Amino acid sequence: MERNLATLDKIRELDDLQIRNWLRRIGEGGALELGVAMVGADVEVRDRIYRNMSERAVGVLRDDLDRFERTPLDDQTIIGYAMELEKLIDRFS
Repeated sequence: MERNLATLDKIRELDDLQIRNWLRRIGEGGALELGVAMVGADVEVRDRIYRNMSERAVGVLRDDLDRFERTPLDDQTIIGYAMELEKLIDRFS
């Protein structure tokens, strides 16, 4: 879980344009990783991501995030998704 949060902390270093470009490049294929990795993220990080997405995409992500937070996932699964997300952040930021 700590790696998950450290990965999303990288979002704090990006400006809005970089976040939008990163989200565009992740596309729908990275939506699952993003949703799982956001479990436990603080409000600032979530807001930075949400404000760079369309309203529809934010709604879908919030629904997914709500489902992920209610469904227990083992730490290895979360770490695996966070590692994939970290690769995407490094690659596209």
